Amino acid sequence: MINTLMKTTDFEFIAAVASIYGEAVGKGLDLPLYLVAVGANGSVMAERNEGLEEQWTLAEHYEGDSLELPINLFVVDCKGRHHHAIMGAELVPKLITYPLSDRKH
Repeated sequence: MINTLMKTTDFEFIAAVASIYGEAVGKGLDLPLYLVAVGANGSVMAERNEGLEEQWTLAEHYEGDSLELPINLFVVDCKGRHHHAIMGAELVPKLITYPLSDRKH
């Protein structure tokens, strides 16, 4: 269960990351996978995943001591395909996304 204090425990975060990796692979994304997690407080973590026991942290920046909810989790594979999830999505009043085809340059 997500902590109502707007922060997440390490266990909750690890479970969410494992879940999004599983969803990404289930959708056909190929290894290696790259994950970026962005917390509402501006904390960021990026890692490379080449399998169950082959993960490397690429970058970290924490505002305070944690990523605060909601946390956007974004996975990209080696072919540029992606999968996105939000940990604590119920805390986001309205999701706004724009497909690339709708963007004006």
